[in-house]
Amino acid sequence: MAKTAMTSLAIFSFLVACGPPQRQTVYVAQLDKDGLIPTQLTAPTATQKNIACWAQDTQPAIVQTKTKQVLLEPATFDTDDTLLTQAVYGTETRQDILRERAEAWFQTTCDAYIDQTYIATAQRALTVRGYYTETITGEMNAATLEAIKDYQTKRGLESTTLSLAAAQQLGVAAYGRPPVSEDTVALPEDSTE
Repeated sequence: MAKTAMTSLAIFSFLVACGPPQRQTVYVAQLDKDGLIPTQLTAPTATQKNIACWAQDTQPAIVQTKTKQVLLEPATFDTDDTLLTQAVYGTETRQDILRERAEAWFQTTCDAYIDQTYIATAQRALTVRGYYTETITGEMNAATLEAIKDYQTKRGLESTTLSLAAAQQLGVAAYGRPPVSEDTVALPEDSTE
């Protein structure tokens, strides 16, 4: 009887363990809700420089050219509606500046953290999203720079320098963790006494 009770308890424990997993809420800092990469037009302040690394890039102006046909001379007809001269048209061109040229400042991953593994991770993330089609090398080659620029341009930053926001979106850099300075890191004591 005791053996049957133990077997029943073991089966019950096994079934409970195989039940649906419990959901846990994990905090993840959110980027701009539109997925845009935050930039600023002014250089970072001293305080901003102390808590993050920054890069600057020139955002080219976006100019839209519009052309249309305009009537220069109308067609002429005689009294019985016979065409005497054809109409003369010209082309009118107008350019509208949709965005002025500007210097954009944005946060980046600090150089000390960018190594071959970091770049390879970025290449993999860009490959999965269809931006990078070359071999994963861990080197910042022309194809990687072009993939970074293509990815970021769709998010409002035309730059080959990987922004921190794009690195977070790609899963290359961590979200929402405050920067850790070397003085605040507690190293474990040597316990070999």
